[in-house]
Amino acid sequence: MLAAAAATTPGDAVRRLRAYAAAHHQRPTDVADALVRRRLTPQAVLAPAP
Repeated sequence: MLAAAAATTPGDAVRRLRAYAAAHHQRPTDVADALVRRRLTPQAVLAPAP
């Protein structure tokens, strides 16, 4: 989902998901679950950290 939204590789998408999770003090699996359940948008995860 993230790789398609960002037009990037799956490996890069995983790195970005992990970075988002770490920055927001969440587990990567919880972030992935929120993406699948549409409680979180790919754009939110892919946005650069402030």
